[in-house]
Amino acid sequence: MEIALHVSDLGRWSLDLRNGLVSWDDRTRSFFDFPEQEVVHYKQVLHYIEREDLKRVLRAVKMGIYSDVNRLCDIRYRTSVDVAGDVRWLHMVGKVYLDNGGQPSFFSGVVQNITQTVVQQKKMDAYHAEIARKKRKLQLIVECAQMGTLIYDAQMSQIHLGENSHMLFSFDSDDMSRANDLAKLNIKHFLESCKPEIIKAMEENTACEYIYQ
Repeated sequence: MEIALHVSDLGRWSLDLRNGLVSWDDRTRSFFDFPEQEVVHYKQVLHYIEREDLKRVLRAVKMGIYSDVNRLCDIRYRTSVDVAGDVRWLHMVGKVYLDNGGQPSFFSGVVQNITQTVVQQKKMDAYHAEIARKKRKLQLIVECAQMGTLIYDAQMSQIHLGENSHMLFSFDSDDMSRANDLAKLNIKHFLESCKPEIIKAMEENTACEYIYQ
């Protein structure tokens, strides 16, 4: 059990609902940068949760404890800035345990440090957002300049012509197959002739401009 918790970077905690005291292991305590105390009051712990997330955490905990259905409390939130000046993201899962009289007695569970996962996801989201922004910008330039676009899928051996390309080649919108067949006849010669320019542009990290007739 301890090995599994260590490998998963999980910490254990338990809230005694009768007196409001929280007991936790060293890993959970370290997630909050809390002084070395194995038992603290619940209100003290709340001071270490990011203010913007606090109401959401309190609502989730309340629902987990007093819900008619004995369900898990599953929530992600931030702790206050740690000693290194960084925000730490935690994923907490807890469940209420009833006493012999059927009343909530303990609220216990595990917590995991997911900071790296959240940071990486935000980077990926920003990357995809930037790609989408550039794609929209390029599309606007192409439409305004009435430029034609061509995408060649080497693996599938398929050629996709943009709307303006159809117009430049006098193809109807319903004549996709003929457009692709004719484009395939010239793509091999085109790639062979412009390959040196493409390689040069890649090496110099510049745009490749090539005139082909």
